Amino acid sequence: MASRTPTFKEFWAAYPRKRGKDKAEKVWKGMRPEAKQLAFAALPAYIDDYQRNNVAFMYPQGWLNQKRWRDYMEEDADVPPPQGVGPHPPCAHLESGTDQPDLFAEPEPQAAPSLADMETW
Repeated sequence: MASRTPTFKEFWAAYPRKRGKDKAEKVWKGMRPEAKQLAFAALPAYIDDYQRNNVAFMYPQGWLNQKRWRDYMEEDADVPPPQGVGPHPPCAHLESGTDQPDLFAEPEPQAAPSLADMETW
Protein backbone atom coordinates (compact mmCIF):
# COMPACT_ATOMS: atom_id res chain seq x y z
CA MET A 1 0.00 0.00 0.00
CA ALA A 2 1.33 3.39 -0.92
CA SER A 3 -0.58 5.40 1.67
CA ARG A 4 0.89 6.63 4.91
CA THR A 5 0.92 4.27 7.90
CA PRO A 6 -1.34 5.56 10.70
CA THR A 7 0.21 6.04 14.13
CA PHE A 8 -0.98 4.35 17.28
CA LYS A 9 -2.12 7.76 18.53
CA GLU A 10 -4.43 8.06 15.52
CA PHE A 11 -5.71 4.52 16.00
CA TRP A 12 -6.36 5.12 19.70
CA ALA A 13 -8.21 8.37 18.99
CA ALA A 14 -10.47 6.63 16.46
CA TYR A 15 -11.10 3.40 18.39
CA PRO A 16 -14.36 3.64 20.35
CA ARG A 17 -13.41 1.67 23.48
CA LYS A 18 -10.61 3.18 25.55
CA ARG A 19 -9.39 0.24 27.63
CA GLY A 20 -5.99 -1.47 27.80
CA LYS A 21 -4.01 1.23 26.01
CA ASP A 22 -0.55 -0.16 26.85
CA LYS A 23 -1.43 -3.66 25.70
CA ALA A 24 -3.05 -2.36 22.51
CA GLU A 25 0.00 -0.21 21.77
CA LYS A 26 2.28 -3.23 22.20
CA VAL A 27 0.24 -5.17 19.64
CA TRP A 28 0.20 -2.15 17.29
CA LYS A 29 3.99 -1.84 17.42
CA GLY A 30 4.33 -5.49 16.40
CA MET A 31 2.10 -5.11 13.33
CA ARG A 32 3.41 -4.64 9.79
CA PRO A 33 2.67 -1.23 8.23
CA GLU A 34 0.24 -2.82 5.73
CA ALA A 35 -1.73 -4.42 8.58
CA LYS A 36 -1.88 -1.09 10.43
CA GLN A 37 -3.27 0.59 7.32
CA LEU A 38 -5.89 -2.11 6.84
CA ALA A 39 -6.89 -2.12 10.51
CA PHE A 40 -7.24 1.65 10.56
CA ALA A 41 -9.21 1.64 7.30
CA ALA A 42 -11.61 -0.99 8.70
CA LEU A 43 -12.48 1.04 11.81
CA PRO A 44 -15.40 3.04 10.32
CA ALA A 45 -17.16 -0.11 9.12
CA TYR A 46 -16.57 -1.82 12.49
CA ILE A 47 -17.91 1.17 14.42
CA ASP A 48 -20.94 1.47 12.14
CA ASP A 49 -21.72 -2.26 12.42
CA TYR A 50 -21.54 -2.33 16.21
CA GLN A 51 -23.52 0.89 16.65
CA ARG A 52 -26.31 -0.38 14.36
CA ASN A 53 -26.48 -3.65 16.30
CA ASN A 54 -26.10 -2.01 19.72
CA VAL A 55 -23.23 -4.32 20.72
CA ALA A 56 -20.34 -3.54 23.07
CA PHE A 57 -17.03 -2.93 21.34
CA MET A 58 -14.10 -5.28 21.84
CA TYR A 59 -11.05 -4.15 23.76
CA PRO A 60 -8.64 -2.70 21.20
CA GLN A 61 -5.88 -5.19 22.07
CA GLY A 62 -8.16 -8.13 21.26
CA TRP A 63 -9.47 -6.51 18.08
CA LEU A 64 -5.93 -6.05 16.83
CA ASN A 65 -4.47 -9.29 18.18
CA GLN A 66 -7.26 -11.43 16.75
CA LYS A 67 -7.07 -9.52 13.45
CA ARG A 68 -10.79 -8.84 13.70
CA TRP A 69 -10.32 -5.89 11.38
CA ARG A 70 -10.19 -8.50 8.60
CA ASP A 71 -13.93 -9.05 9.19
CA TYR A 72 -14.52 -5.55 7.85
CA MET A 73 -12.28 -5.57 4.80
CA GLU A 74 -13.95 -5.41 1.43
CA GLU A 75 -13.71 -8.76 -0.28
CA ASP A 76 -12.01 -8.87 -3.64
CA ALA A 77 -14.48 -10.42 -6.05
CA ASP A 78 -11.69 -11.37 -8.47
CA VAL A 79 -9.97 -13.68 -5.98
CA PRO A 80 -11.14 -17.29 -6.40
CA PRO A 81 -11.90 -19.36 -3.29
CA PRO A 82 -9.16 -21.68 -2.01
CA GLN A 83 -8.79 -25.05 -3.75
CA GLY A 84 -11.46 -27.49 -2.64
CA VAL A 85 -13.76 -24.76 -1.33
CA GLY A 86 -16.94 -24.20 -3.21
CA PRO A 87 -20.67 -23.97 -2.82
CA HIS A 88 -22.24 -26.58 -0.59
CA PRO A 89 -24.49 -29.11 -2.25
CA PRO A 90 -28.16 -28.31 -1.77
CA CYS A 91 -29.78 -29.83 1.29
CA ALA A 92 -32.37 -32.48 0.52
CA HIS A 93 -34.97 -30.85 2.79
CA LEU A 94 -34.69 -27.60 0.83
CA GLU A 95 -35.24 -29.40 -2.47
CA SER A 96 -38.38 -31.05 -1.07
CA GLY A 97 -39.83 -27.64 -0.24
CA THR A 98 -39.87 -28.09 3.53
CA ASP A 99 -38.22 -25.69 5.95
CA GLN A 100 -36.77 -28.35 8.23
CA PRO A 101 -34.89 -31.59 7.63
CA ASP A 102 -36.60 -34.81 8.71
CA LEU A 103 -34.77 -35.42 11.98
CA PHE A 104 -36.39 -38.83 12.44
CA ALA A 105 -35.63 -40.25 9.01
CA GLU A 106 -33.52 -43.38 8.91
CA PRO A 107 -30.00 -42.66 7.73
CA GLU A 108 -29.09 -44.12 4.38
CA PRO A 109 -27.06 -47.32 4.76
CA GLN A 110 -23.40 -47.02 3.91
CA ALA A 111 -21.16 -49.83 2.81
CA ALA A 112 -18.42 -50.79 5.24
CA PRO A 113 -14.93 -49.90 4.01
CA SER A 114 -12.99 -52.72 2.44
CA LEU A 115 -9.70 -54.01 3.83
CA ALA A 116 -7.91 -52.28 0.94
CA ASP A 117 -9.53 -48.97 1.92
CA MET A 118 -8.47 -49.41 5.55
CA GLU A 119 -4.84 -49.95 4.56
CA THR A 120 -4.74 -46.49 2.93
CA TRP A 121 -5.94 -44.70 6.09
